[in-house]
Amino acid sequence: MSRNRFQFIWKLLHFNNNSSQDGTDRMCKVHPVLDYVVEKFKEMYQPGQNICIDEGMMLWRGCLSFRVYNPQKPMKYGIKSYILCDSATGYFFNMRPYVGETSTLPEIVFTLLDHLPGHGYTLYMDNFYNSTELCERLLRVQTNVCGTLRKNRGEPKIIREVTKTDLGGVVLQNKRVMVVAWRDKQLVKMVTTCHQGRMQSDVWQRGNKEKVSLLKPEFVVAYNSSMNGVDKLDQNIAYYPFIRKSLNWSKKFVAYLFQICMFNDYVLYRARNPGECKTLLEFMRRVVKSSSRLDGQIGTHQLELLQSTSRKSRPARRCRVCTRRGQRSETKMWCKSCFVPLHAGECYTAYHTKLNYSV
Repeated sequence: MSRNRFQFIWKLLHFNNNSSQDGTDRMCKVHPVLDYVVEKFKEMYQPGQNICIDEGMMLWRGCLSFRVYNPQKPMKYGIKSYILCDSATGYFFNMRPYVGETSTLPEIVFTLLDHLPGHGYTLYMDNFYNSTELCERLLRVQTNVCGTLRKNRGEPKIIREVTKTDLGGVVLQNKRVMVVAWRDKQLVKMVTTCHQGRMQSDVWQRGNKEKVSLLKPEFVVAYNSSMNGVDKLDQNIAYYPFIRKSLNWSKKFVAYLFQICMFNDYVLYRARNPGECKTLLEFMRRVVKSSSRLDGQIGTHQLELLQSTSRKSRPARRCRVCTRRGQRSETKMWCKSCFVPLHAGECYTAYHTKLNYSV
């Protein structure tokens, strides 16, 4: 595809019919793509036992009614999404973009969980989502919870009154939910429904390449190791971005979804082909090469008749190789893998074997 043709298509590119859009749906411009890819993500992979919910951000500094500002994120301005990921691999399972709606936090959590409740999952969340009431509701559908707890989210009075000067930790547990105040370098309040008050000795510590001998509660260790699923996703798609500047937020958001698709494909490929493509970069290069006209597998590129149109039952288009050589010659065939019109024979062979097929 030539540059001018790409720019022309990109300029007119839409993902939904404007005439049939609902004025109250702020994501209507991208809903067909968003709904399709998210459903495919749910079909193709079953997360492990540990899953996590966190926010993801796509950079956008233009005018947009639901653009948010989050000073705690590396990308402070952008489109925020609530994301559920597999803790072990970072596989993106579900998403709910924030568009300024007034949904409650339990509604957001249950929307992201989709069909997972009832299968014994352990959900890790930070204090933005957690509350003792939500933990009770999730336990009713056989889903455990572990995470930090914000003030006035149902903690008992004894936990609320703990200060930074108090040593050790304070634990309060009923039959279902355990609320903890633990002080290491700073005071942390946590809630868990799947851990006891046991301590773990050999743990990972920031700044050390190996485990250190330090006592920490097992729920703190589990939270630190399982809450980083969304961070893994953000980190990997930030390494090799192919999002480019655009004045249209919907195009940029769809490109953001394509980046997530590439990472999820990498996770699936590694699960089915252990030992191959050890890095995401190697996988992306293999994907690009496999879709290239010079992939070295000329037998997989097949010629077929051009698809009929409303005007012509046997349409013809200019051969790509002949055009590059300054010849005006049309063909009724095209390569169905490359979507390029070609003559059978020499033009077909030259296009799939020569870097410069114009000579």
